[in-house]
Amino acid sequence: AYAVPLAGLRLPKALAPFSAVYLHALMTGTAEQREVAALALGEAVGLTPPDSLKPFVIQITGPLIRIVGDRFPAGVKVAILTALRLLILKSAASLKPFVPQLQTTFVKALSDASPLVRSHGASALSALAALSPRIEPL
Repeated sequence: AYAVPLAGLRLPKALAPFSAVYLHALMTGTAEQREVAALALGEAVGLTPPDSLKPFVIQITGPLIRIVGDRFPAGVKVAILTALRLLILKSAASLKPFVPQLQTTFVKALSDASPLVRSHGASALSALAALSPRIEPL
């Protein structure tokens, strides 16, 4: 995660305008737009303090999980896996309901054709392991 949160993102709901635009691009854009949107979401997550991020965690996580499972270039998947890993590092407690879906997503990334996707999937899976008291058999 980022060392210093952005002061403006400490305000309540400060992430709302950014997340709305980024999520729209993530859900409806071209592959390139989706990649940029996922990278921007990851950066916004990294720059937002955990308390200010908490109301947006579920709103951001669902679409990321949905899109990473679709057929997109490796760049899109890497950007999404990076954003999901940052969400885990910043808001672990809020993501507990998503542990099964996240685990499935990250394990699936381990068998991707792209070595970069596999690497980011492994990194995200290791971050998720700290969140779950019992990891399902892989």
